[in-house]
Amino acid sequence: MSQFDLVIFDCDGTLVDSETLNNVATSEILSEIGLEQYTPDYGMATFIGKAQPAVWKIIEEQTGKPLPADINQRYIERIARNRDLYLKPAPDALRVAEYIGKTHKICVASNGESENVRTAIEGAGLSPFFLPDQIYVAAMVQNPKPKPDLFLFAAKQNNADPARTLVIEDSIVGASAGIAAGMIVYGYTGLAHDPAVQAQKMREIGVHHISDSLLGILDVVKAAEAA
Repeated sequence: MSQFDLVIFDCDGTLVDSETLNNVATSEILSEIGLEQYTPDYGMATFIGKAQPAVWKIIEEQTGKPLPADINQRYIERIARNRDLYLKPAPDALRVAEYIGKTHKICVASNGESENVRTAIEGAGLSPFFLPDQIYVAAMVQNPKPKPDLFLFAAKQNNADPARTLVIEDSIVGASAGIAAGMIVYGYTGLAHDPAVQAQKMREIGVHHISDSLLGILDVVKAAEAA
């Protein structure tokens, strides 16, 4: 019998190599309103894993000025415009999702905007494995990651015991949420800005499994099945 009732995947930086897409979009629209200091590299080092409303709040606090009321809509539109240039599945994401989906309930739980997450999954060719009702986003709960609300919500929707739930995360924000939810956390560093530094940060917060390859998830699942 498998150890896991449910396997939850993050989207950006985990299933989908979309962090460049997200941070280029953020940088471009901020540059257009005179905030050129928020480069894509700055975003990759600072904003990974954070819900976009939290990113806007950080920028407003840093600059001491309100952002345009339509900033989030501009962001969504820029993501759509740039998607074909930057979006692709993470290495081995299709293989891993297909394998695990045959024997386990799987879903996506992301801090991203609902429209962006769904189109990212579709654009990366992952929609056969993650139906629309198995994609959960921060807007569905009171508190986004790093709070555990989103993961606990996904577990409840799937009648899964949090202690028997495996979370796949690339960010400290997301990994912290998984640990706070009482779940087993697999830290994926393959798309990190600095994989070695990210792995060390994950060890420090108690992530259970850490690898720069998504294929390592299969070993974790197979070991649980054999236990």
